Amino acid sequence: MEWLNYHHLLYFWTVVRAGSIHKASEQLRVSSPAISVQLKQLEGQLGEKLLVRSGRRLVLTEIGRTVFGYAEDIFGLGRELMDFIGRHLNDVPQHAAFVIPTSTEEGALRATGWTTAGSLVPHVFVVDPTEKLEPLLRRPWLAHTAAAVFKRLVAIGLRLSTPGKSWLQFVDDVDETFDTFWQQFPKRNMILRDMSQETLRWRYMRHPDSRFRVAKLMSHEGLEGYMIFDVGRRDPTCRIYDVLVKQPRDLRRMLMLFARHFQTMGSLNSIRLVVADGHPYSRDLWKAGFITRPAQGVFQVRSAGGVFGQCAWRITSGDQDV
Repeated sequence: MEWLNYHHLLYFWTVVRAGSIHKASEQLRVSSPAISVQLKQLEGQLGEKLLVRSGRRLVLTEIGRTVFGYAEDIFGLGRELMDFIGRHLNDVPQHAAFVIPTSTEEGALRATGWTTAGSLVPHVFVVDPTEKLEPLLRRPWLAHTAAAVFKRLVAIGLRLSTPGKSWLQFVDDVDETFDTFWQQFPKRNMILRDMSQETLRWRYMRHPDSRFRVAKLMSHEGLEGYMIFDVGRRDPTCRIYDVLVKQPRDLRRMLMLFARHFQTMGSLNSIRLVVADGHPYSRDLWKAGFITRPAQGVFQVRSAGGVFGQCAWRITSGDQDV
């Protein structure tokens, strides 16, 4: 039996409730084209059209109304589950729950006692600015010339700033060295999820829809850190989902090696990393050439005493759906 992709169902449910793909994209913080793709995949999995256009409006088909009814029941139960968890946590003050909500869920969770503990802030490294420069300069040749100068200067900066005692190794899977790294990683006064080999493999390497890769920072002493990333199939953006280094000073070194690798490939416009505003890495990303962008969402926690809301949460976009 083929399992239903509940991400696709959630997008469909949100589109119907919001009234349009554009409004749903604002609530879900996902691009409109990405939602359209998810809807097509859901229809393909079910073998039926769920929505049709009537003028500028999207209208449910007969099958679509039935599927939407089931979705209402499913996500209604989800809200009941979150409320139950909240009541349970009131009795267990030493535990906390965590969620990265959509804008629609954020208000509903706040009403049941969840606290906004921080914001999720994108940091972007510009690899090729041509696409952004063309509408500004209005002359393609001028945009390409300016972009070429920019890329040349960045390449020189990366080459001069990247130390030679470390290197990156790109792999498609994780091995036992990740367990050793995780066991030795200092976790005191930090709140972060399990990053053992099996957890990483389950979360990323076995993902049904995306192909994730790993960039390992290596030295003569072994594994010094790593990043888990993917490259968009339809947009030339590399998204880093998880990043961990043994020593904070290794972060800049790893990111600059990573940026240098993709700049030489010439296939990307940008590298994007989303971290919590209180993440210990966030204050050093500018040193590797990353530009801070406006917050794109929040994360919420629920605990009886509220103490967990004041902790240093080590959150990245890889924590979505945890």
